[in-house]
Parts: sequence; C-alpha cells; structure tokens
Amino acid sequence: MKNSVRLRNVLLAAAAAAAVALFGCNSSDSNDDETKFVNESSASVNVTPGTGETFVAFSLAPGESKKVKREGDEIDFTFTSSQKVADVVMPTEVIFTDPINL
Repeated sequence: MKNSVRLRNVLLAAAAAAAVALFGCNSSDSNDDETKFVNESSASVNVTPGTGETFVAFSLAPGESKKVKREGDEIDFTFTSSQKVADVVMPTEVIFTDPINL
C-alpha cells in the first residue's frame, strides 16, 4: 500500500515537472512584439514610425537604446541623422552604426 502511494506521488511530481518544463517557458515577460533600437554610431538618430506602427517618434543619442512595441512581424520605420549612418535591421533589433569606408 505504501509503495503504491509513493509511486503515485512520484508520478504526480514527474507530471507536474513535465508540465512546468513544457508550459513554464512561455513567460508573461516575453517581449516577442518588441523591437530594440540601438545607436552604436557617433551621430544622433531620429526614428519615426512607419505605416501601421503605434510607437511615438524618438531620438537616440550615441550609445543610447530604446525598445518599442512592434505591430507586425517586421518593424516599419524611417530615420534621419546629422551625418551618414548605416542601419542593420533584424526582426527584434535595429542597430545604427557609423558607415564603413572601403
């Protein structure tokens, strides 16, 4: 009798651990709908939302970063700066850098 109770408790604990492993990874802190803008350039950058985006236009000084909510799978935006800046766009991050002169 004690062995069957112990076995049942072990099986329940294993099932609970499996449920946490499968479903516990989806944290409510997940930011799958955010894009981070990072300014690694030596110039300030002004970012303006594109069509369908709801974030407010903002500026990034050199070394600054900011996260905004993205409305679709890819962020739609335009940018201007006081000097030439290159941009690298990824689904969850946009990096502004000084251009490489070859």
